[in-house]
Amino acid sequence: MELTLTEFLILNLITSQRGRVRSYDELKGITRQRYVETNTVTGHIRRIRRKFQKIDPNFTALKNVHGVEYRWHG
Repeated sequence: MELTLTEFLILNLITSQRGRVRSYDELKGITRQRYVETNTVTGHIRRIRRKFQKIDPNFTALKNVHGVEYRWHG
């Protein structure tokens, strides 16, 4: 699967400690962009999910927690 560098950095952070919740602020901090909105992170997460779902339509390991954080569950 091909990921952009930003998608890879986000996925790497989320999966680095299984089950740990990662806040938007943590994810914003690794995007390599000066000004990042929550929608920017949401867009990256959406694209990561789509790429996994092309491989496995039942992919659900990337979870949103209470609408403000993400974690890897699987």
